[in-house]
Amino acid sequence: MAFSLMLSNYSIFFAFNLLTKDIYNLIPSTLNLATNLYL
Repeated sequence: MAFSLMLSNYSIFFAFNLLTKDIYNLIPSTLNLATNLYL
């Protein structure tokens, strides 16, 4: 029981980590695109 709980917490953390990493990668490219459009 404790192991499965730990596993689910880890998978949630991993998915959240992946998501935030994607967002942080997305922000500069979006800003880059916006500056390219405006210039």
